[in-house]
Amino acid sequence: MWSVVERPKDMNVVSSKWVLRIKKNTAGEIEKYKARLVARGFTQIHSIDYYETYAPVARLASFRLLLAMANRNGWPTDSFDFDSAYLSSVLSDNEVIYLEQPPQISLDQSRGGGHNVSWINPRKQVLRLHKALYGLKQGARSWYESLKMALEQIGFKRTETDHGVFMKKWADGRMVVVAVHVDDCLTTGNSQGLVDEFKVRINGKYRMMDLGPCKWLLGIKVTHDVQAGTIALSQHTYIDSIVTRFNFDDLKPSSIAMDPAAPLLKFQSPTTLADIAKMANVPY
Repeated sequence: MWSVVERPKDMNVVSSKWVLRIKKNTAGEIEKYKARLVARGFTQIHSIDYYETYAPVARLASFRLLLAMANRNGWPTDSFDFDSAYLSSVLSDNEVIYLEQPPQISLDQSRGGGHNVSWINPRKQVLRLHKALYGLKQGARSWYESLKMALEQIGFKRTETDHGVFMKKWADGRMVVVAVHVDDCLTTGNSQGLVDEFKVRINGKYRMMDLGPCKWLLGIKVTHDVQAGTIALSQHTYIDSIVTRFNFDDLKPSSIAMDPAAPLLKFQSPTTLADIAKMANVPY
């Protein structure tokens, strides 16, 4: 991830911090506690610590299109995500980034198999990053370029309409499509065997977690019945979180869909013969 070097003169040194997070599963239960060391990207300087930052992600419309296409053709839909995706991307040679040592932890540099330990002086020594640590402005772009290169090596091509979607086609009509949103991926293809083969090959390049048939995607619940040929998308968890955030979860329900105190005026009534005929059978 980094190497310990002498603090450079007249060079910017990016500060770091710890981010603590409680990760929950789809049922809202605590899955694990995470502690992640991140770079404080706002301390970076353009053209010194970073250049380009844009990283494409698959659009939501592309995900919906792939799900609809898979449902129409009876294809499987699998999802997976990469483990610590940013840490798998290597910084280019022209990206020289120095990082302050992690706060509240003393790093040690072992010599001779770990028997002789000399403690690092945080005032004199810093960390030179070799990989894209979380928090760097170019972290997402660096990961995208690394993943794009890996997919191209196994025969995938990026679509021109959406640079977050990659496709591999064979001469006999077989195909596998994958949509990438940072480290969350949806893949589908003509058969489960092709999809499984793709996941094995990409796992050989980057460590990933196979989530099996797609049930959740970017906070959206996916219900796919291959036998019945139906698919449904739901964001009830997002709706529940919005309701809770604004303290609406204990409101009393209303029996009518409008404010009973709203004044009804004559100009709101239909005026043309067509509108009067249209509203004649409406019971309100």
